[in-house]
Amino acid sequence: MRKFSNTYTFALTIIVAILAGSIYWYLDSATSYFIEMPADGQKARTVFVTLNNRQIVAEVAQTNTELTKGLGGRLSLSSSEGMWFDFGKEDRWEIWMKDMLFPIDIIWFDKNLNIIKIAGEISPDTYPQVFTPDIDARFVLEVEAGFAKYSHLKEGMTVTVK
Repeated sequence: MRKFSNTYTFALTIIVAILAGSIYWYLDSATSYFIEMPADGQKARTVFVTLNNRQIVAEVAQTNTELTKGLGGRLSLSSSEGMWFDFGKEDRWEIWMKDMLFPIDIIWFDKNLNIIKIAGEISPDTYPQVFTPDIDARFVLEVEAGFAKYSHLKEGMTVTVK
């Protein structure tokens, strides 16, 4: 009878561990529902953002540290790269230029992926000033300075994210 009890306890422990891991993974990924999940169960590290027929490959800021730091400390950004922020809920998310080494455009989107504000060609010298939309946003895209202008982006346009 003792052997059965040890086997039962071991099996129950494995089941509980798998269940706990599954719940953690689900809760951790629930706020990024616009981001397709890779087959291996890991969060996507990049998304394809299309704005006015221009595509950006954007790194996804996922952790609190990444959401706070953004592109700070990076040496450069190409014209087809960016950083995508999904804050998980709508609010007036503030963006700053702390530790930035080059200017960028900052684009805020509502929950329906409509552009609600564009701050163009923001210089690193503006730190510690913060930039914020006039209405609540859910998402932010940081791209190369001038991108919004040469892509003819306007408030109200819709973006696609894959």
